Amino acid sequence: MVTINSSLKCISAYPISDEVIANVCTKRGLTPSDEFTAATFSTSTYQLSKADIMIYLSQAPDVSEGGVSFSFSDAQKSYYRKSAIAVYKTLGDTDAIAQLNNYGYKGSRL
Repeated sequence: MVTINSSLKCISAYPISDEVIANVCTKRGLTPSDEFTAATFSTSTYQLSKADIMIYLSQAPDVSEGGVSFSFSDAQKSYYRKSAIAVYKTLGDTDAIAQLNNYGYKGSRL
């Protein structure tokens, strides 16, 4: 049986922790241990969860784990971000889009 947790982790080879998946699923009303089906894939809650994971990946730092390094180019990070924003727009999640625009460096001093 494939779970929602494992299906979201399959978006990338990057090591996404169970806690990140659990947080995203809780936010979207999914249970990570539930079976992943074709019907699940078609739901807006799953698609929004997938978009949330893509945003996470677009901001993910380079890491090394067990002698294996994971990193994304700027183009890959941009792809994840643009893909997630497209899902948010399509499904009408304006809060997620607004939240993305609330962060960042402003000004010449910290």
